[in-house]
Amino acid sequence: MAVRARWVVGGLLAAVALAWAWWEFGRDRAPAEVADRPAAVTAATCETDAACVGRQHVAAAAAACRAGIEDLAGFGVRWSDAAGGPRFTRFAWRDRAGGAIVFVGDAAQFRSAGGDFSPVTYECDFDPAAGRALDARVRAGRMP
Repeated sequence: MAVRARWVVGGLLAAVALAWAWWEFGRDRAPAEVADRPAAVTAATCETDAACVGRQHVAAAAAACRAGIEDLAGFGVRWSDAAGGPRFTRFAWRDRAGGAIVFVGDAAQFRSAGGDFSPVTYECDFDPAAGRALDARVRAGRMP
């Protein structure tokens, strides 16, 4: 009986130690300089970063660019992203002054005349202010 009690106490102590470690080290903590920054400074910084602006408008760009990308597929397209997954994973400025962004992704496969599917990388120029696609381009292969 004494041996069993030691195992129970030892197990409880281990569980308490693991819970304390998770509480102490597993929490996300914002650095003080980030937490103290005003929201306006963060928003202003985001407006100059293509990736930040792109992440804010990725859903609208996916909806607006879909038809333009699919029109470039001569024999059909198969989207290989998971339901609700990101269609675009990279962002760059097309026109920084105008605010247009190039959205880049590779979650599609185009069907060839023979019926085979090949992976493609697609780009879509999107104007977040107007909420419309400006142009779309496709090239064979995945992104590096």
